[in-house]
Amino acid sequence: LWQKVEILLQEGRPKSAGEVLENIRSQAVGAGDRGQELAAFLAASGCRQTLTPDSLFPDIILLRRRVEGAKDVAERAVCASSLARILSACRWRGVSTVSDWQAPIDSVHLWSREQFEEEARHWYLVSMTAPDTLAERQASEYFPIIEPGTDRELYAGDLLNLMVRRAVEGLVGLGQRDEAIACLHQALKVYRN
Repeated sequence: LWQKVEILLQEGRPKSAGEVLENIRSQAVGAGDRGQELAAFLAASGCRQTLTPDSLFPDIILLRRRVEGAKDVAERAVCASSLARILSACRWRGVSTVSDWQAPIDSVHLWSREQFEEEARHWYLVSMTAPDTLAERQASEYFPIIEPGTDRELYAGDLLNLMVRRAVEGLVGLGQRDEAIACLHQALKVYRN
């Protein structure tokens, strides 16, 4: 089914791809495959955004709730990392560059650029809260979030390597160099033990 989604997206048919993704998601839920379900959710969100750009805002709220409710440490890290990347990419959608007030957390469409950046920073750091556990898990559990032939070779297979690279790249992009370095130190500490 993932190949069908890819073909539909290449043909410029995001609505049809979204329908197939919902089918993948339903099957993944039935099989208890959280990685596939998450991948389908994120891909479907991308399809919805292609059709209606503002549809991303409710998906951000859903993904945030998903991170907060995740019982599995690895799933929480992957969700937090994905949420951080989305928020970072959306920061230029902020309604203003200077925020005199904080928009409510569920009013993503009213956030300032600073709110997007602060939330992205927060979730990158959340993705790195359990480095020992992430080092024990394989990134392949989260295929197709992890693209075969690119991410898997680059990230040597373990989830910590992927999460730290995403966090460092994201934090540096947000101007948070010291926090990026702290994330690298966390990972190095795990790998040295």
